[in-house]
Amino acid sequence: MRYISQTGDTIIEVLITMAILGLVLAGAYAATSHSLNTIYGAQQRIEALKLVEGQIERLDVLSNNATQATMGSTSSIFGAIKIFCLDSSSNVTIANSSPVGGLTINGGLPALQTDTLTSYVPTCSLGPNSTYFLSIERYDDAGPNTGAIFKLHVRWASAAGSASFGKDEVIIRYRLNRPLQ
Repeated sequence: MRYISQTGDTIIEVLITMAILGLVLAGAYAATSHSLNTIYGAQQRIEALKLVEGQIERLDVLSNNATQATMGSTSSIFGAIKIFCLDSSSNVTIANSSPVGGLTINGGLPALQTDTLTSYVPTCSLGPNSTYFLSIERYDDAGPNTGAIFKLHVRWASAAGSASFGKDEVIIRYRLNRPLQ
């Protein structure tokens, strides 16, 4: 009698192979997803830094002629105004004593965790689809005529945001190293 030899894989071998393949593919997916989130977060941060650089350039131009930076007849970003932003035409949008865009003159910005990013002044929302929310805080300098100190904030909603808040921000401090005119 002659037996026909059977060659092939058993169902157990096939299942083990599929499980190993599934684990390898899941690991590759997780690594790729993490890399894409990191790249997306870096791209958002670069866009935010470009917006901050633009605000710094506008501040520098306005400091050359402080009278251009007035809002009304008496308030200047180098005088009474503490929190503001500059639009693309270097027009000053200020916060008043009531919350405007999450900003108040006396209270400053809300913490990133509690900022809803929904009530910013439209001229302070820049970038594609108004994704980035800008504010500039001016701090008084102790020395006479030594320049103004500004803290520029850009905030945005981000899937790759810090911790679990779903938001991220860039903060830059800038000092004008010349007396204001």
